[in-house]
Amino acid sequence: MTRKIWECKIGSININLLPDSADNPMRRAVEKAFLSTVKKESDFCFSGWGGQITESELAAIECREPCAIKSAIELIEQFEIVNEGISKINRHKINVIIKELKEIILIEKLTYGFK
Repeated sequence: MTRKIWECKIGSININLLPDSADNPMRRAVEKAFLSTVKKESDFCFSGWGGQITESELAAIECREPCAIKSAIELIEQFEIVNEGISKINRHKINVIIKELKEIILIEKLTYGFK
């Protein structure tokens, strides 16, 4: 059986404007909406004000094309995190991909500069 996890990023707000316990009302609202929508309580709910948006998400917000270099750097960071928990054979394959992405980034920087 395929399972789905709903994800949402909302913001942003100046940290100085957040009241104490700002997580709780947001979390309760999401859990209530989940129950109302799927007629089942959630198995878990992870939330907090520490989220970040990706280059692609920021580009969508700003109505522009994402920066290929920044997107590649984010992809490398994700690969490096995943790389920790996989077999040596797959780790080698991912390291090859990371090396190639870094070379592409270097070529892009040398050719077009980094914005």
